[in-house]
Amino acid sequence: MSGPLEGRRVVLVDDDAAVRQALSLYLEVLDGCQVTAVADLKSLAAALAATRAPPALLMADLKFKTGQRRVRDRGRESCV
Repeated sequence: MSGPLEGRRVVLVDDDAAVRQALSLYLEVLDGCQVTAVADLKSLAAALAATRAPPALLMADLKFKTGQRRVRDRGRESCV
């Protein structure tokens, strides 16, 4: 199957491994996305720094078990 994000890069950040795996599989198989899945904000920063092109979509957990609740975007802080 394919969806509106077919072939596009999606970055997924969630500290729950089962959620990461399920959403990654769904996005890859049903929507045809190229998924980069990471467990925390530090890994997210590394994944984003590893490429020049921004992802088409960033999906983030609303609240991490460690209490992290914010993502910085080029100096601006955004709630996730």
